[in-house]
Amino acid sequence: MGRVKPSHSIFTMAAFSLLFDATKLLASLQKAPIQVSKELRLEMKKSMRDVQVDAQTHHRFKKQKGMLEKAITTNVSADGLTGEVLIDPGEASYGGYVHEGTRPHVIKPKSGGKGMFFVKGGSGFYVPPSPSGSYKDESGVFHIGKGYVNHPGTRPDQFVYQAMARMKSSILARMQGAVARAYKIAGFK
Repeated sequence: MGRVKPSHSIFTMAAFSLLFDATKLLASLQKAPIQVSKELRLEMKKSMRDVQVDAQTHHRFKKQKGMLEKAITTNVSADGLTGEVLIDPGEASYGGYVHEGTRPHVIKPKSGGKGMFFVKGGSGFYVPPSPSGSYKDESGVFHIGKGYVNHPGTRPDQFVYQAMARMKSSILARMQGAVARAYKIAGFK
């Protein structure tokens, strides 16, 4: 270790010089960033997984085939300082619309398509495109309709943000513990 040597001068009441072998300190300082990064990455992965599970289980949307829940995925940077929970559009292309909501909008049938399909009371029916908006269904019943729908929009269901907010304090505590463990492993007390 080192020893403390008192020294006095005219300009200061008392000054101390500290003599020690810096080899261990330098080794610990070199080891610390690597250890901190390992610990942070491990804890960030655990934290993002916890947010992912929370988001998959706490939402308002109606579960149908479970595709949106499966689309909630995680990513952690190599240094462990950045983690994200996101909705994979390859798994559920509509996920962003559910999460962020939609404004009121008009839904029109695709050009050259069969028309629009609606489900009402458990049975579905097509509304074929028609300039007048009138049409006959398969059974010959005449309907008067517009051939388009004014959708009122959807409320956002920000389940990922809400999960992150619920988990914030536990994530911060987990990350503080990781830094403390990393410094201890690196040789600091």
